Amino acid sequence: MRPRSGGLGLWLAVLCCWASIAPAAAAEDAPAAVRRIADDYYAAFLELRPTEAMDAGVMPPHHDRVTDIRPAARLAMQRREDAWLKALAAIDPRPLGFGPDWVTYGVLREDLEASVQLRVCHLEWWYGVNHMGGWHLALARVADLQPVATAIERREALSRWRRVPGYVRAEIANLRDGLAHGYTVPRPVATRMLSQIDGIVAAPLASHPYAGPASRSPDAAFGAGYRRLLERQVLRALREYRRFLNDEYLPRARTTLAVTELPDGDACYAALLRSSTTLPRGAAEVYQRGQEAVARYRTEVLEMGRRVFGTDDYASIIDKARTAPDNQFAEPAELLSASRAYEDRAYARMRELFGSVPDQPLVVEPIPAYEDGAGASSHYEPPTDDGHPGVFRISMLEKAANRANAQITAFHEGWPGHHLQIAYAQRVTGLHPVMKLAGNSGYIEGWARYAEALAEEAGLYDSDYARILRRAWPARGMVVDPGIHAFHWTREQAAAFVNESGRFTGASADDIVDRIAAIPGQLTAYDSGGREFFDLRREAEAALQERFDLRAFHDAALENGSISLPMLSARMHAWIASRAKPAPRPD
Repeated sequence: MRPRSGGLGLWLAVLCCWASIAPAAAAEDAPAAVRRIADDYYAAFLELRPTEAMDAGVMPPHHDRVTDIRPAARLAMQRREDAWLKALAAIDPRPLGFGPDWVTYGVLREDLEASVQLRVCHLEWWYGVNHMGGWHLALARVADLQPVATAIERREALSRWRRVPGYVRAEIANLRDGLAHGYTVPRPVATRMLSQIDGIVAAPLASHPYAGPASRSPDAAFGAGYRRLLERQVLRALREYRRFLNDEYLPRARTTLAVTELPDGDACYAALLRSSTTLPRGAAEVYQRGQEAVARYRTEVLEMGRRVFGTDDYASIIDKARTAPDNQFAEPAELLSASRAYEDRAYARMRELFGSVPDQPLVVEPIPAYEDGAGASSHYEPPTDDGHPGVFRISMLEKAANRANAQITAFHEGWPGHHLQIAYAQRVTGLHPVMKLAGNSGYIEGWARYAEALAEEAGLYDSDYARILRRAWPARGMVVDPGIHAFHWTREQAAAFVNESGRFTGASADDIVDRIAAIPGQLTAYDSGGREFFDLRREAEAALQERFDLRAFHDAALENGSISLPMLSARMHAWIASRAKPAPRPD
């Protein structure tokens, strides 16, 4: 799943230490107090961060504005965050139990605490230059989702897109502040984004990534007016940004990869790790845990290699699995149709694994060419609450594409991975609407990593190649990400470590290195979270034995949406304990 450029998903962190909270509200008032704060937060988010809400699949009540990223607006939002956090700290959460208000309290508190911790990073000064999930890509999704069915909606569309040039120029101003204070992204990241901006600027107006509102509306006058606005104002601002990025920013972009090279970089990387994993682990611990997990997977690969290929040479096993003739697509275009077939096959098996299966549809579509050519990876876009389906966007330029890797990616992004988990969360009743905005990489990517293994358990992989390659990549992100940012690995070191997996080789390994440089910490979340799901299931199986019900376990793990990993652990341990109690004897 593509990392979000902002919002609850970026800021969520770890829930802990409730005992240290001084109760200031009466126990009976705690649920009401939590809901009041959540109501205020939710309304403010939709009003002040509307495009980020849309990126999470939530359609705001009005569609005439974009997020205000000017310094004054940022400081005003920080003051509101401080006030919400103070109000939450005054609540004794113990009366909330494990109910919906506990979920709301935990998610909001950690969102706000993580946001405060992340202020040391000054993300506004550099994070927008991001080829993995920057504002320029988010605008394409906004254009796809922009309602234009009524006259009011069409007026709001014109109003919103008239604001986009101001947003772009505010982004330039923020980046200039960053340059003045010594904050830039690595030069290769800026170069990749420049390539994407070039593609957006050069796209034909009729099929432009931002032209969706005009093409979907039968109102010819609106369509013509929108296209004029796009051509004369929006694209003009993008050309200004392009000149700034090429002429002013790139020459001053840093030549180092590590975020720790920035001012207060160590504290920033610690905050980014926390926001991604929702766990209180430093870089050294993440790195060590990753090395241990890679070693375990390596042992499994060697065992399978001896059985399948008659060799225990790791590099040879990976190469044989990756390059086997019957593991290749006849032509690149076959990747798309095959991925659709993999998703259909997986969906047919979901009721064997889950007691409740969401009904939101999933579609598989290519990544737009302007984005794909600059190193973007396959990713998932959530369904929206107004009926748009979930979308698995697949890279048609994936250098390591083969049948095995395509299956792993499909089961990670769609069924039973991201699409199942996020669509499930959107359909849960009883949770506060703020949970529709919630999302952290530790839970979301952790579930998707677990889903890759679950797909194997369900018999969805059709070759030993996939079963081998599924074990070759996991946990390497926990090593290479802190390797780059905390231990200052060179590009060559990082690429060699990535290459060894066989999942990303050659140019695609270079893509991964620049991804890590662009979004520090995020790649550690997959296996930090995946391990939590694996461990909790193992504990449940050991404790419940013949009482263990896989479908019930999955439903319990998914029933609260994207909560932090410590919250998940606390909830699932309570669930295990409740199931382990002996059934009452009949009278």
